[in-house]
Amino acid sequence: MNWQDNTLPDLFEAGRARIENTVGTFQRDFARFQKQADKRRREFGQRIGKMQAEFEETPVGQHIKGIRLAADQNARERVNTLLENLPVARSSELGKLERKVERLNRKVRALEKSKAKRAGRLTPARPA
Repeated sequence: MNWQDNTLPDLFEAGRARIENTVGTFQRDFARFQKQADKRRREFGQRIGKMQAEFEETPVGQHIKGIRLAADQNARERVNTLLENLPVARSSELGKLERKVERLNRKVRALEKSKAKRAGRLTPARPA
């Protein structure tokens, strides 16, 4: 059977089927490659974790860890010194101020209510 013997819809259908088959093959291959890549990524992550743990146990690793901790402590101390020298309120101080402002707001509302009550009592009743 020659391709010229087929009708146009038959040719179109055969082409569509081939394309679907090719797309399906690509999707299966991609899923397989993705699964392999994920597996290798996990394996490499585990290997790196083990190597890092082994390195941290060596004298050089311990020395580097000490340097890192000292640098971290030094940086924290410098930031704290900087913040202490700047006129910036700390969060604890801001919390205290917020509570004080809230207490003052409650007192002002209470005074306004009592003032309104006194004003209401002092106003003579209007005849109806």
